[in-house]
Amino acid sequence: MKLFPYAIFIVGYYLIRPLVLLPQDSKFYISFLNVGQGDSFVINIPSYGRVLVDTGMNYQSNYLTARSLVLPLCDIKAVFITHYDSDHAGGLERFSKFCRNMVVYDDLKFGDVVGFGSTKIYVLSPPDRNPLRDINNNSLVLLLKYHDFEALLTGDAGLSMLESVSNIVDVYKSKGIIAGDLDVYKVAHHGSRYNSSKNLIDALKPAHCIISVGKNNYGHPSKEVIQYSGDARCAVQRTDRDGTITFTGR
Repeated sequence: MKLFPYAIFIVGYYLIRPLVLLPQDSKFYISFLNVGQGDSFVINIPSYGRVLVDTGMNYQSNYLTARSLVLPLCDIKAVFITHYDSDHAGGLERFSKFCRNMVVYDDLKFGDVVGFGSTKIYVLSPPDRNPLRDINNNSLVLLLKYHDFEALLTGDAGLSMLESVSNIVDVYKSKGIIAGDLDVYKVAHHGSRYNSSKNLIDALKPAHCIISVGKNNYGHPSKEVIQYSGDARCAVQRTDRDGTITFTGR
């Protein structure tokens, strides 16, 4: 009889646990995980599963995604690695051991499109896979679309690449690929003043500007980036202050 209350607690814990962590798996969402000075985002795609963009530096993204599961099983189906700086890809080895069937996308280029049912991910940069290019300028820039929800994920792309993306945005708008003003813009390189394009923000008119950042000695995020994002009426949110930030699709 003494074990009965304990058994009730265990059953109740595993029934309630999914309700109080990440949103329900039947809904589309993107969560910008609080992994410190790094990037890792989890996208839940109905009728498919969860997809990652970057993994953070080491264990945090693995922990934050695994703790939302009722059972200790990996449901990460794919991961996009924007580039191989440790703060974006340092956790990949850990995920690869835990998620043995996970597909890794790390060599895409402009024009590639990866579809997951009703969700599509368009590659807007780099223009090609040039090994001589600076690693940040080889960073994937991804347009995420789910119905009328749109988000731009910029990795650590440099200013020249972001300026090129702003031209692509104009073309994609004319073709109807980008339907309207952007829902979410992930500010490049943790808010560095050298990796942010005012022209791109003006072209996209995003509602939310997300800065994935932690304690650092680089001055991230810069006051200039925060200022002109605010001037563009983009609500700035930061993982170091706001924790994990989640948006659900419509």
